[in-house]
Amino acid sequence: MGEAMVQPNEHFRVSANARYNVYNLGLRDANGAFSVIFNDFSASVGPRFNEQQTFRFIQSAATARISRFVDAKTFSAWDVTAGRATEVRGGSTSTSIAGPS
Repeated sequence: MGEAMVQPNEHFRVSANARYNVYNLGLRDANGAFSVIFNDFSASVGPRFNEQQTFRFIQSAATARISRFVDAKTFSAWDVTAGRATEVRGGSTSTSIAGPS
């Protein structure tokens, strides 16, 4: 198993991990992501591969701050083999700050 992450500056990150079988079965799974990060917005896109479960995906995600207390999120996974979207999610999260007691 191997994992690597490189963040050359505060706005860009590349990460990857992989699992290799040493008994002549080769690469078993691998994941990667290219991410951009800003104060009120972040997005990532990258491949996912798993030989045992026979899937190959491209996944993407984004988060945007709508207000001080609300974030909007979206996620999508595209099956490269079948050529179709397999999962699309979206939603929002809210945070609250407790006042003085």
